[in-house]
Amino acid sequence: MVTLSKTRSIETQDAADGLARKKLVLSLTLLGLALLILPFIFIFVNPIQMLANFQLRIAKGTLLNELLLQEIEGAKLYVYLFNITNAERFLEGHDHILKVDEVGPFVYQEYRTNDDLEINIEPGIMRYTPNYRSELIIEESVGRPEDIFLVVPNIALLSAVQILSTYPYFIRQICKVVLTSMNMKALSRISAYTYLWGNTDPLILMVNSAVPGLIYYNSTGLMTRIITSVH
Repeated sequence: MVTLSKTRSIETQDAADGLARKKLVLSLTLLGLALLILPFIFIFVNPIQMLANFQLRIAKGTLLNELLLQEIEGAKLYVYLFNITNAERFLEGHDHILKVDEVGPFVYQEYRTNDDLEINIEPGIMRYTPNYRSELIIEESVGRPEDIFLVVPNIALLSAVQILSTYPYFIRQICKVVLTSMNMKALSRISAYTYLWGNTDPLILMVNSAVPGLIYYNSTGLMTRIITSVH
């Protein structure tokens, strides 16, 4: 009886091993066929392109949608300014050439976001409002622009003079009287922050009030003008 039981157990184990081997052979055969067929499929179908098209399509929940909702780093700006060192001698006529010292860099990292994102799937239209901000990288900058003062050209005054240079003589004379009454100087001492980011200049406000549309900006800040013109 013991011998018969052992024989049946061995036969059962052999049958199980044979079935396992058949399954393994079948699996390897199917895998081999799949590997043979896939190259021919890839000739006509590009799976990477299909995946990219799926993730980059204009629809909610896609990779493109998630990227547009995130704040991303833009350009890193290295700004150098120039400080006029002989302003008084130049204005008095003793020097005929302005002498300047380089001050900088002031390093700013730009960040970009897309506000009010709207996706209309049917026509495939996406709307958003780009928004930009710049953050000072103090570790890479020469200092805080609020603490550094420069003698620089009065951009508002020079811009007004350049614009008015094409106007008739009597208009230029009226403007000259107005500018003289405002005690504006061609060179002024201001902080680097004001020069970079500007302030509401009374001269520009006056010109915009007198001749709307002549000057399309209210701030003379260098960085403000760069960001506005580029974006």
